[in-house]
Amino acid sequence: MEDFCGTPFWDWNRTWNIPWSALNVTKLGVLTIIMLLQLGELAIAFSAENIGEAVYPVQKYTPITRIITFGLALFLILFTKIKGMRSSAVQFLFWFLITIFEIPGFRTSIRESESMEMLLFVIRMAYFPLLVGQLFLQCWADVPPQYRENVQLHEKPCPEEEASFLSRLTFFWFESLAWKGYRKPLEYDDLWDLNAEDKSKNQVPAFDKRWNKSLAKAKIVPDSKASFQAKSESIDIKSKGKKPGKPQASVLPTLCSAFGPTFLMGALLKLVHDVLVFVSPQVLNLLISFVQSGEESWKGFLYAGILFATSCVQTLFLSQYFHRMFLVGMRIRTTLVSAIYRKALLISNSARKESTVGEIVNLMSVDAQRFMDLTAYLNMIWSVKVLKLYAWEPSFADQVMKIRSKEIQVLKQAAYLNAGTSFIWTCAPFLVAVVSFASYVLAQPNNILDAQKAFVSLSLFNILRFPLSMLPMMISSVIQAGVSLKRLNKYMNADEIDPNSVSHDNHEPDPVVIENGSFSWEEDNVTLKNINLKVKEGSLVAIVGTVGSGKSSLLSAILGEMEKLTGRVNTRGSIAYVAQQAWIQNSTLRDNVLFGRPYEPAKYEKVINSCALRPDLEILPGGDRTEIGEKGINLSGVMKDGEISEIGTYKQLLEKKGEFADFLIQHINSDDQEESAIIEELEGVLGSREEIIARQRSRISESGDAGADLGLSRQLSTTSQESGEKSSTPLRKMSKVPDANAEKQPTVKDKLIEAEKAETGSVKASVYVHYLKAVGWSMTFLTMFLNLIFQGFSVGSNIWLSVWSNENTLNGTQNVDKRDLYLGVYAGLGVGQALFILAASMVMALGTLNATALLHNEMLRHILTAPMGWIHCFYGVIATLAVISYSTPEFVAVIIPTGIVYYLVQRFYVATSRQLKRLESVSRSPIYSHFGETLTGASTIRAYSMQDRFIHESESKVDHNQISYYPSIVSNRWLATLNWLVRMTSDVETNIVAVERIKEYGETPQEAEWEINERKPPKEWPQNGKEKRGRLTIIPQDPVLFSGTLRVNLDPFERYDDENIWRALELSHLKSFVKGLSAGLQHEVNEGGENLSVGQRQLVCLARALLRKTKILVLDEATAAVDLETDDLIQQTIRSEFKDCTVLTIAHRLNTIMDSTRVLVLDRGEIREFESPSNLLKNKQSIFYSMAKDAGLANINS
Repeated sequence: MEDFCGTPFWDWNRTWNIPWSALNVTKLGVLTIIMLLQLGELAIAFSAENIGEAVYPVQKYTPITRIITFGLALFLILFTKIKGMRSSAVQFLFWFLITIFEIPGFRTSIRESESMEMLLFVIRMAYFPLLVGQLFLQCWADVPPQYRENVQLHEKPCPEEEASFLSRLTFFWFESLAWKGYRKPLEYDDLWDLNAEDKSKNQVPAFDKRWNKSLAKAKIVPDSKASFQAKSESIDIKSKGKKPGKPQASVLPTLCSAFGPTFLMGALLKLVHDVLVFVSPQVLNLLISFVQSGEESWKGFLYAGILFATSCVQTLFLSQYFHRMFLVGMRIRTTLVSAIYRKALLISNSARKESTVGEIVNLMSVDAQRFMDLTAYLNMIWSVKVLKLYAWEPSFADQVMKIRSKEIQVLKQAAYLNAGTSFIWTCAPFLVAVVSFASYVLAQPNNILDAQKAFVSLSLFNILRFPLSMLPMMISSVIQAGVSLKRLNKYMNADEIDPNSVSHDNHEPDPVVIENGSFSWEEDNVTLKNINLKVKEGSLVAIVGTVGSGKSSLLSAILGEMEKLTGRVNTRGSIAYVAQQAWIQNSTLRDNVLFGRPYEPAKYEKVINSCALRPDLEILPGGDRTEIGEKGINLSGVMKDGEISEIGTYKQLLEKKGEFADFLIQHINSDDQEESAIIEELEGVLGSREEIIARQRSRISESGDAGADLGLSRQLSTTSQESGEKSSTPLRKMSKVPDANAEKQPTVKDKLIEAEKAETGSVKASVYVHYLKAVGWSMTFLTMFLNLIFQGFSVGSNIWLSVWSNENTLNGTQNVDKRDLYLGVYAGLGVGQALFILAASMVMALGTLNATALLHNEMLRHILTAPMGWIHCFYGVIATLAVISYSTPEFVAVIIPTGIVYYLVQRFYVATSRQLKRLESVSRSPIYSHFGETLTGASTIRAYSMQDRFIHESESKVDHNQISYYPSIVSNRWLATLNWLVRMTSDVETNIVAVERIKEYGETPQEAEWEINERKPPKEWPQNGKEKRGRLTIIPQDPVLFSGTLRVNLDPFERYDDENIWRALELSHLKSFVKGLSAGLQHEVNEGGENLSVGQRQLVCLARALLRKTKILVLDEATAAVDLETDDLIQQTIRSEFKDCTVLTIAHRLNTIMDSTRVLVLDRGEIREFESPSNLLKNKQSIFYSMAKDAGLANINS
């Protein structure tokens, strides 16, 4: 058959999947022997019946039933082998239960051995050990299968996938990592990959499918109206948006649908656990009865064994419940983070402006986290660069402190409420006990409170303690989750960019077409209107216009970033987009250039040289492998009235003598020889193909300027280049191009941005001291003292109850006076517990508020709940041990070695759990950093159609974080069988890692104090050009504005009156614009000034400088985003207003610095020339002369 078919006729390994191994062969062998033994027992029964002995039906039906059952077990072994299942829960539970239930029969066989037939006795003696052996074999997993379908193999597979059922049940598979963490501090490479079902790529699609169904049910689709435009022979689609009052889709039903089954399975496990909780008091009742009645000793051992077994089973069910709940939470977080991220790439610009970047990141870092563990976490670091440049730290610190004081006030109220709820719920079980005992003994004289009734009742009452203590936390968590749900629903239902606003018809002859287009950034605010534009293939188009006239908006409309009100937009081919404000990722320079494309050395080097980046790369320590900081922090920025007024070729527009001709006349002097040459060269280069779009400012401009009539224009400043030829004197001297295939590997010193590090080893004692100092020593010791007294009352109440229950009775009744005494003292001890737990909670709350002055309150929640519980638990354990040791001295012989074992296990466990917490914390930050980057660069990502790549990167970072989070939750379950004290002390050290990380940030090298009185200079300082940030003004290259009013952005200290502010606005050419705003100086500026153009932001920064008018002014490309006519006016303003000041200007436009006292020329970080402009221009070999010559300024000024 093999020769005929060309392939093996039958492959046994492929049939069985799991190859034959010693384990599965032994399982089959043992099972076969067990079945043969049952056949033997059945044969003995029939043989005895044949010779006339009395044989009962049970003697025949029992082996028959077993044979059938074991036959099914045999089938299951073969079936799992075929299916590639290495371990079976059904088989393990079957053999476990049958072994347990066969114990009484085995004991009976031993006791009746003398009267039993020898062969039957041998069969039964062999049968039970074989059952135990088979159960032992079920504890191990079989060898891996040879063939797996739809299973992705991992480089470091999680042992859970290969573990047996028992190992999964007890989390024994985690032991290898625990040992590794004990021997050495864990690193990320030591961790396993995520299980396939927990990865984003498997969880997210299921959520998205259900969410899309929810959206469809809610019918959240834009209501559009189409009409035919006869003039343009095009279809006009006008979107009406969502109808008011239309229902929104909710995230909650989607989450329930996606993760409900797993959650319900966990809830079922919890139900079984809760039922078992009530078994212990009943067994305790039997145990007390046994002690009082003096029954057979085996009953006492049986009751004790049942208590132990019940506790073990409870622990297993509770551990599996928590494991599934944490697993569901982890998967929910994975899907929500992905959903929030995907939405960020789709949300419309108008909806995006409703929230700041911080608020949107908050959805991911806090709200999604709440659904996982119902604990808020947020630690965002805001850039303080601009604050430092303007010496505004005190002002903004005051603003932060005002907000912080409000927050502390809320926290104080919450702390008092928490103390009150702690008092109520802690006292509730005891009050129930007091009322129950009082009701019982006072109801009838014959109702005697004996030990059995008292301690069984107390055991039942104590069952209430945990759920009652968790109730306020649960209520608070549900409320917080409800708030998070509302925020998520609002965000997830926000308007999205219409993907159909720009069509991509490849049959369109022109690459870019706009017909009758009207666009807006916000509702009821038309930014661009009546746009008709066709860009021919291969053409070079220039868009010119004044500040705020809508140039950038036109590009955004072509990209589909704006809301299209009317008309049609079509683009053909791929798009490359260079935004006005460069968007830089926190990655290497090479990665920022490639932007997801494969590295092709030759092409890459060509691009680097074309962009004149080679000299810069040689300056950087790691070349193109240098890591760029967040937002590029370690790297060196005619339209009118929103309508197109003229369109045509350069010559057509010039001959028309209209708007464009006027635009050129304003800044090009045809009588000047240099500028005439520039005009001739432009005509020679551009030819008849190139179009220049001149646009007029509209009634409603991009920034809402309705009254400004600035008449701004842009001068021409360019290097002369003939077609196909390089400039004879380039601005940058190009270095020799290295080998295209050469790779420059960065060394450690080349890394300008350090990765966030994780500490290793035990948490240092200084961290604990740092935390205790934050709480306050007096508060700490007072809390411990009050808890000690509380435990004293608690122990006293138990001892008093014991004395009461052992009181002798007379004729079945108790002395009324003694009864009332016992009841009154017992109630008094309860009141003492209530008062001191209230005091302890209040003191701890005050200590918490003290700590918030030093520690972030969100992190604080992680580290305060454990210490408070630890104090209660510690004193409770000490008190219990003391009472038991006093009443039963023999207990000391057991507790000491047990305590030593517990301590060793605790140290063994915490070494791993602590490091896992550190790794999880460090790997969480990049998720939010990447999300923040995406929010600011969403338009660039969409323009390059890179959404899928960035979504994949985000999901990879989430999976990377979950790789350390999953072992962390498993480690908690692994320790669950140990005493709660061990768990709590371990949690203290695990959670104190949060304090450790805050302490690291707090110990970062700081600047000197803001003011040093003994070195404070006079008000008129500096007279001689010294430096101090508070006495100088810097206008940065990147204009940065803050959320708040325009007035606050200009004068955060409120030092100047409106008259001075209006004068500064007038001098910065913003007065007419601000007067045109409905709110004037109180106009709200969006985060980063997004509702102003980049040019307007730079003018606002200039107004700040004019308002402060300090002795030193530093201009760092301060007018790069304004047109040249405005630049000229601003330069005149600077020269007149700062004539008595020292002005340091960084500029690429040389005409703005030609009248400077001295010019400093830098090249590759070194000073090459430092002289007056006139002297530098006389030296034709100078770098400055070559630069001036290229700009057409050398002959004018020489």
